[in-house]
Amino acid sequence: MRRDTRSAEGKDPREIEANAFAAELLMPTHFIEEDLRTISPEEVTEERLIEDMARHYKVSAQAMGIRLATLGYI
Repeated sequence: MRRDTRSAEGKDPREIEANAFAAELLMPTHFIEEDLRTISPEEVTEERLIEDMARHYKVSAQAMGIRLATLGYI
């Protein structure tokens, strides 16, 4: 199924719910929180944090950036 204009805008409630489900499935909040407790903010840039965590969770840097922002970490 192709994304239509409405789903691409991120306004479709079903699309929002599906994205939230996928984010929690691929990048569980409790795992993210555990990982972040081991990282000192002085040791790594925001960009490096996103790249390293994206690689660890096998997701895109964009997806990890959105996830960390949504959780309030960046």
